[in-house]
Amino acid sequence: EMTWDTARKAIDFFLPRARKEGHLRVDFFGGEPLLAFSLMERIVTTIKERIRDRNQELIISVSSNGTVLSQKILDFLIEHDVHIQISIDGEKELQDAKRKFKTSNTGSFDTIMKNLQTIFDRSPGYYKNKVTLKAVITTESLNIPGDDFLRIPLIDTLNTSGGLSVLNKSPHYNLSKDADFFDRLHRLGKLLLEKKDLNTIEEVIERHSYKNKYPFHNT
Repeated sequence: EMTWDTARKAIDFFLPRARKEGHLRVDFFGGEPLLAFSLMERIVTTIKERIRDRNQELIISVSSNGTVLSQKILDFLIEHDVHIQISIDGEKELQDAKRKFKTSNTGSFDTIMKNLQTIFDRSPGYYKNKVTLKAVITTESLNIPGDDFLRIPLIDTLNTSGGLSVLNKSPHYNLSKDADFFDRLHRLGKLLLEKKDLNTIEEVIERHSYKNKYPFHNT
């Protein structure tokens, strides 16, 4: 865990060199940065105090696994207009298989959804404008049929507002290590062969489910 001494040195290095910038951006990531919330709070408070007389906007973002949330943390996120990106890879079956709590070996899907609901209930506007979800598409994702994940109201809200980001694992073009990626390419090729009257990439993507269109679009 980062110490305050390290954080303070980073602030001392950063602020003088950014004096002429129109805005400053501070991103917290880890590990799980919200486990060090008290340090995060101290960093933000210190930076705001030191730029109080400057005409600069401070933008704060956090990359989180979405499992850590308290009333104090939520108050902080909303008060400081923090952008928070939460990792969730899809349906409960998929998320719970890939992202488990180390202490209990149980899946994290239900905890994340509960925390998303808490954020939405507290401030729908903040939820729609400052919360984003990041999902990673894998072959396991494609094995689960349908787009039920997108029909979950909390997920649909963010997908509609542009708050759902889907990432495709990028290959290193090593057949021995990237079999998963090439397997997905072959699946997408078979899907394309089954479709007719496709003239543009937009028409190709439109015919796919969200799970299939993102790997295709990013290849």
